[in-house]
Amino acid sequence: MISKWKIILTALAVISLPACEKLTKKNDETIIPDVQTIDTVHAQNSKTDILTLKINIQQDGLLLEVSDLPDGSKLECDLNNIPINPCHDGALLAIPSPGDYVVTAVATKDGKKVAVGKSNSFIIVPQANGSSAQGEEDPLDLVLDTPGFSKNMAWPMNKDLKISWKFFKTPECTATLKCNYPGQQSKFWVDCDKGGTSFTITEDLMASGLQELSVQAQCDSRRGPELKIKWYGVPEGYKPLMIQKVSDAKGRHILNLVKSDDCSAEDLKFTCAKTTGADFSTCENGNVLDNPNPGFKIKAECNGKSGEPVTF
Repeated sequence: MISKWKIILTALAVISLPACEKLTKKNDETIIPDVQTIDTVHAQNSKTDILTLKINIQQDGLLLEVSDLPDGSKLECDLNNIPINPCHDGALLAIPSPGDYVVTAVATKDGKKVAVGKSNSFIIVPQANGSSAQGEEDPLDLVLDTPGFSKNMAWPMNKDLKISWKFFKTPECTATLKCNYPGQQSKFWVDCDKGGTSFTITEDLMASGLQELSVQAQCDSRRGPELKIKWYGVPEGYKPLMIQKVSDAKGRHILNLVKSDDCSAEDLKFTCAKTTGADFSTCENGNVLDNPNPGFKIKAECNGKSGEPVTF
């Protein structure tokens, strides 16, 4: 029979073991790393190694928002460990099939990892009819593959614009692709460029204002979702808050932003200088001018920022 004193002494012996020795002896296969060698990211200490990554789910796709990106770094992204492209602030991605997702991003510079980031998890739900927006049976999802392109970007109307895309996942069929650009072209669907992976809007077809190119893949009778690509056609030398004028049937001049999303309607205002050298003040009739005198100037303002004035 084991004595009470022997049990007590054994317990004391175990308690007296150093913490590291106890962890090591608990499992011979356990490896206890030197915590000083672990590369830990501390958000509260630095912004150079943390990326802020947000996903906005929109009707036309997933809008990627990236901030705190170190200067000169290259960004790589994945969706549930599947590489995605394009990967930059403002990139618009096709909506994937229903499920739970997380987007992660890694910034590299000179071959070294300099920043990492992860979005909050989000869920893509099926449509009311039971099928996803991207087609569950045979996904034909398309994503942009044009470096530097971002949603609603400004593009000078005196330059050709070539937009490329690729399949989000390789389809199991031989797909054909059609494009639709109603800018100054017919509204019919036409063949995309040779190979079906791009479409070029030449300067003679480029229209002013908000533009949209739609691309769709098809296999037999099955059609994939439309990839809608939007940008603004702007004059050469465009600058933010730039305005342009048109005349109505009464001969009045109407001024509007060249790129309407430069400022919200609530924050946009127009200021006028009635004569050369006069100070700018709020225009009497907003953005409508009736027979202004020579030297009259008008400009758009938004949240303390001003655009270039238009002179009459």
